[in-house]
Amino acid sequence: GGDTGFAALGAALPHDLIAALSRLRWLFVIARASSFRFGAREDPVAAATSLGVRYALAGALDTFAGRLTVTVELFDGRRGGVVWADRMEGPLDDIHRLRSEIVAAVVAALELRIPLEEAARAATRTPEALDAWGAYHLGLRHVFRFSLKDNAAAMALFERAIALDPGFARAHAALSF
Repeated sequence: GGDTGFAALGAALPHDLIAALSRLRWLFVIARASSFRFGAREDPVAAATSLGVRYALAGALDTFAGRLTVTVELFDGRRGGVVWADRMEGPLDDIHRLRSEIVAAVVAALELRIPLEEAARAATRTPEALDAWGAYHLGLRHVFRFSLKDNAAAMALFERAIALDPGFARAHAALSF
């Protein structure tokens, strides 16, 4: 928005998001110094390519009439499409609560959305071409269906993930489940 009194919010909210997303142990998050070198008008897909990452999160803030509106988009850096997007808004009179709510909503959405995208990407590959990450995510598609056939498929995929990467703790945990 045009109100420069809230310019610090444009840096604070992404900083909060980077800190919160970095707590997801399975997700690699680029440091603030590296990601902030890209301007607000930079193409997120080009930024993802430059940083060598699969996904890029971009957003816009707007303040008007005592309200904050945040639009967030998750881009697939390899295919160039928007994977997920949302719009959140609230009153500016309790900005710290609103920031916390926005960060929690974005982290919760990405914690679900990225694994779904990874499983969909892995499903397009031949079984021989699967890496440990892809086999793991395909296994997750089966594990909560609780049928004999799906349990067997999940087990095979988790075992494949472990064979490809013996130190892949999440695959070991999923197999034990």
